[in-house]
Amino acid sequence: MVLVLQRCETSLRQWLGQQTDPPGQGWVSKALKRFIEVASLIEQLHARHIAHCDVKLDNVLLLDGACLLSDFGQASMFALAEKGLLFESR
Repeated sequence: MVLVLQRCETSLRQWLGQQTDPPGQGWVSKALKRFIEVASLIEQLHARHIAHCDVKLDNVLLLDGACLLSDFGQASMFALAEKGLLFESR
């Protein structure tokens, strides 16, 4: 078995710490763009019935300016039932 990984530039936590712009419209715009990108990634997972279960700043990585989710060790598959949500075991 071979596992190939991409080397990412930084985590979202590190990226936030590197922002030198004073708090204001420019900084808020950058942070909002990242938030929307992460929300879109989560939406894509949920469309495939996958719950990440450990989304945090350290598990969002940046590669070529794009956000990637990492660390799927806590992830679960789920199914939608007519009256609720059913989780599968990990």
